[in-house]
Amino acid sequence: MQSIPATLRFKIYLRDLNQCTSCKRKAQEGASLEVANMVPRAAGGTNSIHNLLTLCEECTQNYTPGANRYYSPLKKHNRIPPEYALGMLQQAIKNFRSLHGRHDLSFEEAQIVVNDPKYVSGINPLFTPLPMPAVISAALVLHQEGKLKLDSGLIRI
Repeated sequence: MQSIPATLRFKIYLRDLNQCTSCKRKAQEGASLEVANMVPRAAGGTNSIHNLLTLCEECTQNYTPGANRYYSPLKKHNRIPPEYALGMLQQAIKNFRSLHGRHDLSFEEAQIVVNDPKYVSGINPLFTPLPMPAVISAALVLHQEGKLKLDSGLIRI
């Protein structure tokens, strides 16, 4: 089975506003989100942006493929390079933890930290302030890669 690249997962989360497209539960509310294929790869589906959607863990188990849904491309204001957002969040959290010794942040605190130059030194601030949807999307991807933990709307580092 071919996994979905981190940059593509980031784009899907950002497009779907970090919420389940079925039940509308949000990552900020503690929903465990994942990217799923509308048409399964085993049935000829692809990992194209138009065949992927965000579902929570519960809806993934109950999802019946084949509902022909179309998702529009990302809006212009949401076109933040995934690598940029992922790198900014990783560096900001690492620097925050080493400076303050805290091991958890709310999404709101993470957005403040990721947009504070003292925590993201060396990254060109082309896309600052980094909007909340980009911070949440990056956190979801990093969580799925095992680089941080999400628990009840908190980022655990």
